[in-house]
Amino acid sequence: MKKNKSRFYTILVRNYIFFTGIIVISIICILKGVNYEIKNIVSEPMVKELVDYASLIRDKESGKINKSRIKKLAGKDSFIQILDKDNKVIYESDPNKVNKKFTDEELKYIHTLSHVQ
Repeated sequence: MKKNKSRFYTILVRNYIFFTGIIVISIICILKGVNYEIKNIVSEPMVKELVDYASLIRDKESGKINKSRIKKLAGKDSFIQILDKDNKVIYESDPNKVNKKFTDEELKYIHTLSHVQ
């Protein structure tokens, strides 16, 4: 009787440890996946990538703007506009989503790339 009781507890403890391990590993995997997705949603392009926008302006002058490159830099559902010195739109990556005119208040928040080489 005592041998059966100890065997039962051994099986119970082994199964408890195994099941707990599976739960812990599952929780870690879920948290890693959620963390990865949150980083993708929240993160903005790095400064080095933002400087690449300047090269788009040069490409515009030669007529070779690559739309897949814009999607890579700006993001899946994003678009860009290139404004000239008079703040008029000279290029838009998605003509259906953009304004043609901006207020002075809106223009204060636009990053300027005046150091295009």
